[in-house]
This record gives sequence, structure tokens and C-alpha cells, in this order.
Amino acid sequence: MKSLPPAPPAEPPANESQTLALVRTVLWGFFGVRRNAEYLRDIERHRPLPLIVAGLLMTALLVLLLLSLAHWMAGAALAS
Repeated sequence: MKSLPPAPPAEPPANESQTLALVRTVLWGFFGVRRNAEYLRDIERHRPLPLIVAGLLMTALLVLLLLSLAHWMAGAALAS
């Protein structure tokens, strides 16, 4: 079985802002599936503190979304 060659290191497209690239990196981290070359490129591109802050903020947003959804569903179940 042939292994795929590593992805070439790519710079973000000119129209992609650094913030969008940071959010994409954090979302890929949430998903948990990543090629090693892309992971290493992201590690070189971003500093640790912005990644940690973005990850904590996005985790808080996910928790708030799930709590709101549970609250809404529980209210709908009690109303019927």
C-alpha cells in the first residue's frame, strides 16, 4: 500500500485573514483529523496563546449553544 506524499507547505491565500486561518486551525483541532504536514504548518504559522484563547472561546460558544438547545428542547417537551 502506497502512502501519500506529505502536503506541500502552503501559505494562506491572500484573501484569507490570519483570524480566519486561526479559526480554521481550531476547528480542525475540534474535529481531530489532520495530516501531519498540515499540523506542522499550523504550528509554525500560529503562536500558542492565540490558539489557546480561540480554543477556549469556541469551546465556551459550543457549551452555550448546547445548553441553549437543551433548554429550548426541555421547554418544548414541557409545553406539549
